[in-house]
Amino acid sequence: MKSLFNFKLYKEGLRQSLLPGIIFACVMMLGAIFTPLGYRRPFYSSPFDYNQFNYALFTTFTVFAPILVLVTFSFLNKRNTSDFFHSIPHKRQTLFGSFFAAVMTWIVGVIAVSSAVCFALYAITSPNLSLPVASIIIHILSMMAASFLVAVITVTAMTLTGTVFSNVVVSFVLMFLPRALMTMLSNLIIRQAVILPADSLGFFSNYWYNIPVSYPMYIFNSLMHYEHNIPNYNKIQYIIYTAVLGLIYLLIAFILFKKRKSEMAGSSAVSNLLQHIFRVSLAFGFCLIPCTLYFNGTDNLVTILTLYCIALIIYFSYELITTKKLSSIKRTIPALGILILLNAAFIGSVYGVKSYVLNTETKASDIKGIRLNYSKRIYSLPSYEELLVEKILFQDEEFINFTADVLERTQNMVKHKFFSGYNPYKFKIVLKNGITMSRTLWISPDQQTDLRAILLKNDNRVLLQNAFDNVPVGRNKIDNFTISSTNLSQEQYAELYDIYLDETSGFSLDDKLHLLGNYFDTVFWEQRDKDQTKRKYIASLYATGHTMNKNFGSIYTIDENTPETLSKFFFSLNSNNLEDGINRLKEIKSGKKTNYTIFINVYGYDTRANMEYNYSPNYNEISSLKINKLLSLYDDTATPSIDFSKPFMQITIYNNYYDGNPGDRNYLYFFLQGDNIDSFENVLNYLR
Repeated sequence: MKSLFNFKLYKEGLRQSLLPGIIFACVMMLGAIFTPLGYRRPFYSSPFDYNQFNYALFTTFTVFAPILVLVTFSFLNKRNTSDFFHSIPHKRQTLFGSFFAAVMTWIVGVIAVSSAVCFALYAITSPNLSLPVASIIIHILSMMAASFLVAVITVTAMTLTGTVFSNVVVSFVLMFLPRALMTMLSNLIIRQAVILPADSLGFFSNYWYNIPVSYPMYIFNSLMHYEHNIPNYNKIQYIIYTAVLGLIYLLIAFILFKKRKSEMAGSSAVSNLLQHIFRVSLAFGFCLIPCTLYFNGTDNLVTILTLYCIALIIYFSYELITTKKLSSIKRTIPALGILILLNAAFIGSVYGVKSYVLNTETKASDIKGIRLNYSKRIYSLPSYEELLVEKILFQDEEFINFTADVLERTQNMVKHKFFSGYNPYKFKIVLKNGITMSRTLWISPDQQTDLRAILLKNDNRVLLQNAFDNVPVGRNKIDNFTISSTNLSQEQYAELYDIYLDETSGFSLDDKLHLLGNYFDTVFWEQRDKDQTKRKYIASLYATGHTMNKNFGSIYTIDENTPETLSKFFFSLNSNNLEDGINRLKEIKSGKKTNYTIFINVYGYDTRANMEYNYSPNYNEISSLKINKLLSLYDDTATPSIDFSKPFMQITIYNNYYDGNPGDRNYLYFFLQGDNIDSFENVLNYLR
């Protein structure tokens, strides 16, 4: 261990990086102070996003980690300082270990101290705020892991090169090219083959494993219309992967540092072979852009050719900048053949995999069973119920035959580019040879009806019923509750959900499918939509959490089928908003509040209708009359309860010029009900 670390060298490393370290600490402390001070808690309940904790954390791996390394190991780029540090009476590994430990001390120490200050300030400035401590700690660890990987890759690049320019360029190549190549190749294969779901290539298509690369990759994929999913890098497995990758690079950097010769300082690369590799890799990384545009169906050939010309400029410019010799251009020309072959191999790989996927026949006799696949959802998380259903292996012969037939038909449709009137469904097809294929199958409305019938009968229905015994999800698996546009506390939500669990414990499969509203798998839509006309008032409770190492977001319907929960919801919301709402109506009537919009939703016993009108400073006398009628329904001594077996009104007041002032509200709503107004028609007549 002594051969890897020396305290005096460690102190020298801290001294060398003192200036960027102090700037780093100042920036992080400013973020730790002003982020909590500037935080405004939304009036309506919404989970605290761990990204909001300290915005300065993102500068650790994007800015300061590479700068700290470049400054601390800058002696590698100058011959005199390189000779000096190579001549000191310490082994190379001791110098490397001590200096790199100094860099990591700045990174870990500053992040830890600033995060502690940030936690303390949130506790002082927002004492009622419930911080997701576990998610924030994971976020902090992910920033540390990302900074570690960036620091290690930067020092690896410095052991392979000898100028600041080549240090930076090679760092970018080492950091981005491998993951960019895997991700873009995977995305193109998925888009070209069509029937491959977004998660079908697993690790290769999931760039979030590499945390520092994930941000620019997300932006690029969004621009190329590949990315439709909510960014989420806050997972333990991503931290572990990033850290392990960093350790691998650290071992490589350690070996290279020991073997690096002092005279390499000032050179663009430690060998001519590496110079060729860096130049070709840099140009090939840029070539991925025109390759992607080619597969995106870009008709403008000029654009693609222009981008390839830019790639050539990058190719030759790198050689000129790093060698500063015009004569060196000649020796770069033969390597252009390698660049062309790499482009051809990339494009050919996409076509080859696409052909294999679309032409491989899968017979019903080859299939052991079918699973429904929900893991990769567009714009949203899979629900808890979908994760339960995803575990079921359906081995029904009719379902297997149906899947084999639809798969063959989908392959033919993709070849002929015909999808009109068909909807995509994702399946995991488990073959008898042990292989599992993920496929997106395109199903017609008639086939969807057939699939629904298959899933809800005989043995398949029993499997679903068994899975749904644990629906709704237990409260111990839930991290946060939300009902849109409400300001209930998490404690109120938890109390509401406990009632909901008790009330739904004896529900049948059909009843539970009904509870899922319009948010469960569309295969089951018809099953629950048949009762839509009987609903009077609907609230949707959104519960997010994690189970089976996966995040979920379930939406449960609160309506007349859960009367106790619905009554509790009305009571809780009115307890929070009724008094404020009545005061707002009085202020509007008196003219103290202007530029507000009032909506009145009237709910009847067997049907419902909506009335709405706008209030403005110049509104006629009828508005004041209606406000008076609303105020007359309010009794200071009345309870906030609502008898939803009789008509009631939802009053929503919007602030048309809300400026984010926490003392005001963008909008609020509450419920009113007249004791003597017992029919839907009477409510409408009362408001006329």
